[in-house]
Amino acid sequence: MGDRILKTLIIEDDFSYVQLVEKILNRSIGTRFEVESCECLSKGLQRLARGDIDVVLLDLLLPDSSGFDTFVRVQVEVPHIPIIIVTSIDDQILALNAVQSGAQDYLIKREVNNNHFVRSICYAIQRHSLQTLRNSNDLSYDGIYLRNVIENHGDGIIIVDKNGVTNYVNKAAEEMFGRSATELIGEFFGFPIVKGENTEIDIVNRGGQQIVGEMRVVEISWEGKTAYLASIRDITDRKKREKALYNQSFTDDLTHLYNRRGFLTLADRHLKDRRTRGELFLVFIDLDGLKQINDTFGHNEGNRAIVESSEVITKTFRDSDIIARWGGDEFVILLTDIPRDSIDFFKNRLQRNLDDQNAKEGRVYKLSFSVGVERYDPQNHRSVEDLLTSADKLMYSHKQSKKDYYSRGVASGITAMANKK
Repeated sequence: MGDRILKTLIIEDDFSYVQLVEKILNRSIGTRFEVESCECLSKGLQRLARGDIDVVLLDLLLPDSSGFDTFVRVQVEVPHIPIIIVTSIDDQILALNAVQSGAQDYLIKREVNNNHFVRSICYAIQRHSLQTLRNSNDLSYDGIYLRNVIENHGDGIIIVDKNGVTNYVNKAAEEMFGRSATELIGEFFGFPIVKGENTEIDIVNRGGQQIVGEMRVVEISWEGKTAYLASIRDITDRKKREKALYNQSFTDDLTHLYNRRGFLTLADRHLKDRRTRGELFLVFIDLDGLKQINDTFGHNEGNRAIVESSEVITKTFRDSDIIARWGGDEFVILLTDIPRDSIDFFKNRLQRNLDDQNAKEGRVYKLSFSVGVERYDPQNHRSVEDLLTSADKLMYSHKQSKKDYYSRGVASGITAMANKK
């Protein structure tokens, strides 16, 4: 950042952490900081109102404000100042929301180190400066300040002419593409020029590394001619986190099948987007005697019984079917696009696979299922929930019909086998 002094406001009620941050910033090489601090949001906003602050380091847990609203209140008051959230709240969803809403970064206190912290602040200021300039009416490249911002920006910056030919590449873009500016300048850019919108692009650099970039394009004046500035931010890690969050929210931790939310989302989508004439069936399965297994052998064995049941079920049905652990000892399967008379084939295969599992050596109890099967009828089932309710009732009827078996036979069998151990 040259010889410029960065005036930094820390809004943080932990004085010891404020001292730590000051120590980190004062030790930085190449960038000078002037640090002020406020212990609550109200005082922080009062200080910001007086102006002359370059960047805000904001904690989300303050005496007079907490959570995402803390960030929103600061951003509304000073939209022209970059805000970096530095907090102990390790919440990926909150972090994504904050960054998508305009926070320049979201740092966890315990993970902050000297180099990362200073670099994050410098990048935040550069990024915010470029965003401000992009949103202004004067985007001429003539200004020395803008030239410096672009050349040293943490995001990749590429300038192309109206024919799509690359005229300029900054250092970050060279690293992102794995090629030098000399190699890139004069080549066709190759990505769609969509002004004013964020576009995700897939980049495969020279080393074969796949990078997901978030690109935004604005029209500028370049050497007296109309051109386009494309800023590209590497969001590969963010996309991986989003995918992990998606998988976590849709997947059962124990069985790795879909969970209730995942099943309802996919099944509802399938019912709405049907394009074939095949039948849909909902299979509702309950693992009998799980309480007795837990009481007799412990919950670890109960979990093992649930996992074994999920393996039997997965082996029975097709990859195209939607299989989920509904919760506890219950599983649901949406069989998609099958002939009506083929449902008996799947029921018989389920029983065969269950028998094979029970026939394995060393078993101390037998798995048993209660099963309900309902065919989807759009006249009677207006939603996935209606279909589930019908199949659940049929499963319960099956369970009641063999109540003596699983309440006395299965339970006594489990107890007898436990006594043999």
